[in-house]
Amino acid sequence: MRKSRQFYPARRETNVKWKSDHEPKCFRCGGNHTTANCPQRDKNSKPASANVGQEVHFTFVTEPEAMENKPEVPTQDAFSLHSLVNAGKAIIDGGATASVGSADALDQVQRINKELGKQRDVTLDFNSSPSFRFGNNGKTQCLSTAQLEVPLAEKTGKMKIHVHDIPQQPVLLSIAALRSLGAVIDFSDDTCILKHIDASRVIQLERATSGHQVFPLTQDIFQNSKQRHTSFVSLFDSSSE
Repeated sequence: MRKSRQFYPARRETNVKWKSDHEPKCFRCGGNHTTANCPQRDKNSKPASANVGQEVHFTFVTEPEAMENKPEVPTQDAFSLHSLVNAGKAIIDGGATASVGSADALDQVQRINKELGKQRDVTLDFNSSPSFRFGNNGKTQCLSTAQLEVPLAEKTGKMKIHVHDIPQQPVLLSIAALRSLGAVIDFSDDTCILKHIDASRVIQLERATSGHQVFPLTQDIFQNSKQRHTSFVSLFDSSSE
């Protein structure tokens, strides 16, 4: 009542929600188009928000010229960084303090979900736009923050991803996300247990040509997992073996 009488100014709704089987939504403005086709793309950069002082640090930066002569990782499940974006997969990056991804990568996630006929919700918050500092000391500010539905152990989980507009960069799955999943990773054979999701199943991780392990965003990472005889508890608990 007080708002309608103009006692308080009505706030503009900043959360946008839609399902992936509908028309695509822009991570820059929330319009009914992909971010690459946004009419605001060539305008000035996003104005500072209330979250501009918040900084997220991550170390992964794609440098194609540095990868040209690098030998391939000896695995049949190797992905190039460009193919990771096309396949809707994220890089597992323990150096990232928060999960981030390019609008290109998340546009592709929407596209794949629509092709698969999967109804997965995405919620955008345009008031949450922290700045990012790369390992090479570069800095940028994100466009929005997305809550992305991801298939997980035959159910659906939610992943918080800050969206930036650096072209063709994959989604980086952060250390905070890994902790929330209870991830225990064996880097010698690229196996993983997500003990907060299902501590009795061992996941075989895919690997990128850069050597980074990969997390699918449009497919259930548990779909090819193997059952353990007992549930994993802790590296210090002998009863878990």
